[in-house]
Amino acid sequence: MRFPFTEGAIPLGLMPDQIGEGIVLDREDHVISGVSSNIFLVYSGRLLTPRLDRCGVRGVMRGAILNAFRPRCEQRRLLLDMLPDSDEIFICDSVRGVLPVVRIDHWEYDVGPVTREVQDWLEHIAEHTEPWSYVKFPFLKKVGWKGFVDGPDSGVYRVAPLARLNASEKMRTPNSQAAREQLFETLGFPAHNTLGYHWARVVEIMQAAERMVEIMADPDIMGDNIRNIPTATPTHGVGVVEAPRGTLIHDYTTDERGIVTQANLLVATVANAAPICMSVERAARGLIKGGKVDDGLLNMVEMAFRAYDPCFGCATHSLPGQMPLEVVVKDADGDVVKRISQFIKD
Repeated sequence: MRFPFTEGAIPLGLMPDQIGEGIVLDREDHVISGVSSNIFLVYSGRLLTPRLDRCGVRGVMRGAILNAFRPRCEQRRLLLDMLPDSDEIFICDSVRGVLPVVRIDHWEYDVGPVTREVQDWLEHIAEHTEPWSYVKFPFLKKVGWKGFVDGPDSGVYRVAPLARLNASEKMRTPNSQAAREQLFETLGFPAHNTLGYHWARVVEIMQAAERMVEIMADPDIMGDNIRNIPTATPTHGVGVVEAPRGTLIHDYTTDERGIVTQANLLVATVANAAPICMSVERAARGLIKGGKVDDGLLNMVEMAFRAYDPCFGCATHSLPGQMPLEVVVKDADGDVVKRISQFIKD
């Protein structure tokens, strides 16, 4: 593979004025990706990205863009000589987000409307609050908040292992891919079974184990290129990354000294907050018959939200050290029939 040097991949207001990057080509001069990113070309409003069936890495951010803009995306062979005719070009990865390209050698590009549309995640996600919870409830902005309901008209979405398997094309390693196929053969595609999160988590653990073996055999693991030193003071930045627990979105604004003046965090538990409430309600409705409950109900209800591997300390900035849980059973008139709790102080 050859690495023609490119420069000028500039994220708006996020990074230094110039960022060096390289374009990876295969032996037939097809564009594959950036050295540490995926690449998209904009032609007449359509998003073109290289097919990666022969080589290259299917990045998380690339997959998210393909999923979000599916009707306008096309995966195809891209030749190097297609770059000068592109209306816009941007690169992307899960750490830096979407970065507009303004120059490749002597070719210059504008930061156009399509790139800005892909960049602006705030146009896609909004946050709902309830008076009874410190947790925020994100939803898809274009759909709107319809309450704690599911179905195609709901704005509620889910993140974490099962969501990633639903959104991905395939796993990166052979054994994990076989396990992914078995999961969907059993649960259907896309899979929405809440307890299927445990199964999806095992599939990802298998991939992680296989990848550790591959990475340990990579000579670059002993290299000294392990840190990028900042060369400018940013004023605003949005970072999106996939963690085991789910998607993390961090939005920071800083002053001229680099001190954070505003921060907004959408952690995985926050993204899953509304689905957790819905799963708990379903579990309670399925388990409580005729108002009869016992202490075992706590364990059964806990299974409904443990599948999401939540961290309520992250979501609420509270550190109780235990799992306070209270079940209040009410009759049709709203009167309390029974109250069961654990780790709740009177």
